[in-house]
Order: sequence, then C-alpha cells, then structure tokens
Amino acid sequence: MNHLKSSQERKDRWYARHIVPKFVPVEKAERWEDLWQHGYSVVKSVPFEWLCCKEEDESCEGKVGQSPCQRLRHVLDYHGFAVISGVLQTQECDDILGKAWDWIEAASEAEFMASTRTVGAVSENDQNGNSELNGMHNGQTTSFPPVHRKDKSTLESKFFPRSVEGGMMPFYGSGHSSFAWTVRSHKNVRRVFEVLHDGEKDLLASLDGIVLWRRGEHHRTDPGWFHLDQNPRCKPGPQCIQGLVNLLPASPQTGGNVLVAQSHKLFPQHYTTPSIHSCSNFYRQRLDELGDEDWMEIDPNDTVVLGDASKVISCMLGPGDVLLWDSRTVHCSNPPTVSKETELTSNGLSETATPPQEHSSGLIRAACVVSMMPASSVSTDVLQARQESVEQNRTLTHWVNKVAPLGAEHQDHVQKEKACIQAMKQLATKKGVSCTLLGFQDLSEAQQRLVVGSRLLE
Repeated sequence: MNHLKSSQERKDRWYARHIVPKFVPVEKAERWEDLWQHGYSVVKSVPFEWLCCKEEDESCEGKVGQSPCQRLRHVLDYHGFAVISGVLQTQECDDILGKAWDWIEAASEAEFMASTRTVGAVSENDQNGNSELNGMHNGQTTSFPPVHRKDKSTLESKFFPRSVEGGMMPFYGSGHSSFAWTVRSHKNVRRVFEVLHDGEKDLLASLDGIVLWRRGEHHRTDPGWFHLDQNPRCKPGPQCIQGLVNLLPASPQTGGNVLVAQSHKLFPQHYTTPSIHSCSNFYRQRLDELGDEDWMEIDPNDTVVLGDASKVISCMLGPGDVLLWDSRTVHCSNPPTVSKETELTSNGLSETATPPQEHSSGLIRAACVVSMMPASSVSTDVLQARQESVEQNRTLTHWVNKVAPLGAEHQDHVQKEKACIQAMKQLATKKGVSCTLLGFQDLSEAQQRLVVGSRLLE
C-alpha cells in the first residue's frame, strides 16, 4: 500500500482489528486418519515419532499405508497447515531459552551503547573507530538500563531489542544468533523437513528471524495484520512450506500465530481474477505495487477469506511443537485475548484462566521461524550470497531460494544494524563471553551445509 502516506494510515486501512481468532487446543492424533477432521474445535497433531519409523518397525503408525511424506503433505494440502508435536523435549526448550536471553541481553547492551552520550562512552568508541555508534541516537536519554534476565523491571527498558509488525525480530543479527542456529540445526527439526521433502538430506535452511514477546500491556503484537507470504500473480502454485519451532506454551493469555484454515485453496484466483467482490480493486492495486515481491496484505473487508470465524484459529502449541503452513495460507499473529479473570468457556475449558505462563524472566512467547528447501533448487549465485549474508549477520526472509533481507522496508532501523552488530561482537570480546552472533566459520560443517549445501563445500 505504497500510496498511503503514513504507517498509521496503512494500519487503519489494512488491519482487521475486528477479527478475534479462536484459540484451539492441540491433541496428538492416534491415527493418521484423525488428521482429516471436519471443523476446528481441536487440532490434531502428528506425533514426531511417526516421522522416525524404521523399516523393520511394521507396528509404527507412520509406516501404515502411504509414506510419512505423502501423509504429511496430504494434511498440509487439506488444512493449509500441520502441527508436529514433541519435536523438542521440554528441557531442550529451557536450554534454548537461555540462548535467547544471551541474545536479548547482548542486543540490549548494544542498543544502550549506541544511545549513550556520556564522555566515557564517546571516548571509548572514538578510540575504537566506532564514531557511528555515538551518532545513532542523538538526544536520547538513558533513563532505563539494558535488559537483564534476572531483573524483571528491565523488561520495560526502551533498550529491549526492536521488533516489527507481529513481534518479529529481524535486527541485531537475530537470524545468526546461537539461539537461532541451535534451533534450525537440531536433528529433530531437520528430520521434519527431511520427511517433508521425501527423505532429501541436502537441505538449506532459511536464515530467518525470531519471535520473543515480553509480558505487559504496552508490548503486545498488533492484531489483525493478515497477509500472504507468496505473490499470487508471480507464484500461482505451491512453492514453500514455512515453519515455526515453539518454545513456550501458547494460550489465549499469551497470544500466538493465527491461521485461516484452508485459505490456501483460494489462492491464486481469489486475488488475481477481476470480479464484482468489493476487494477486487484492493488486490489489483496491491499486486501492481508489489511487482515480483511476495509479502501481500489481506483486505480487512474480505469476507470470502475472513468471513468464516470458525476457520480463523490460533493453535495452542506446547513447548517443542512445530507449526508448518503453506505460504499460500493467510496468517498473522495476535496478542493475548483474555485476562486472568476470564473464563475460557468458548474454547471448551471450564476452569478460570490462570495468569499468563511465562519464562522465569518474563517472556510469554518464544519461537524460531524455520523453513527448508532442497539445495538442488537454489542457484550457485544465491548460495554464495547466502554465505555472504551469514558473514554479515544479515537476517533474511523465509525464502531459501532468494536473498531478501527481513525488515528491509524499515530503513531507519536497517541503517543502525551494522553498528549494533559491531557493538555486540565487541561486547563479547571485552566481557570474555561467547559471541551470540555466529559467522560462517563459527558454524559446524553440518550447519554450513544448511547455508550453502553440499555443492559449495565439496
């Protein structure tokens, strides 16, 4: 919506704030057939062990009938999404959250350094040739200290890492943090995508951002920013399965990812075919503006896509669950929808809601966005550009087969990115701790293959 003059004008025209998603429980399926349910009062998940069946194990549900790849693809084709339960263990999630906090603290300290105008800070930065750090936030005060996990009051600090719409964090090299790399290179996460791609081992991972939400009324994601991550004019067919590895329990009190079930079946014709429906001009104008870009807003007045409230759902994921969705599926995120006094009877839960479940340091939602594609589908030029992005700690989108920086439209933040990343690396050196940001040479060989595939490493 390039014709709109301000961010607020854009939000007022686009956000479907009147639509409140239905939070639905997730239950493990007992048979593959359970996954083709009608209605969304509950979402049946695929137990991770079904994706790990061995040839000799004839009793495993994952071995019955079609291959796990065919079964999983069938679920995605039917619903537009799928949940894989138990991909990570609870203790693994707790350990990974520690790495998330390493990154939060380093990014916050870097933002603090960039904003501080004390004589000592100016002198130290000038001595190290970092005058760029000194001029980035002229006029700001330092009324809050950097964020620290052991001090909940610092969650209100203005130096908490910046995010964009939906609470996505594309800055401070987030996609190259040890947190992100631990998640995307985990053998079980890789196994999900190996099955999805029919046993293919030579996969490339997205160098995508992360999601970390803190408690508090003033730190909520925007509601109703429904969108597509695939251009219906340029890419009319199936292209990509996106993924999210969840680390904290999701509920109406934490908010979470929102999907419009089966909306992928409207793609592309609903958006590209001129018709009498009121949204036709909206999509025509938006597609003309997009060119070959992929990210497209959904008209909040589109009753064809958004009119069936029973299909606008948020899965109550558990720690270690993986959510997969087709890039043609309409989705967004949503803030908490109930308070601790609210009865959750609409979701079939009779007990009074408890306070939001949060990590001991005040996070209510934590997730890492992951997608993978076969390396054979990516050109050598893109592979080389991906390696350069790792060296520069530049976070990209979910598209593995193109180099598109995440958050590039926020030019004011992008201009600060290089200096903040430099500051984070300096902090690691000065404090004698492991750097939270990893370059290509810091990665294991298996992780390097997720960047450039086997082709460039052989």
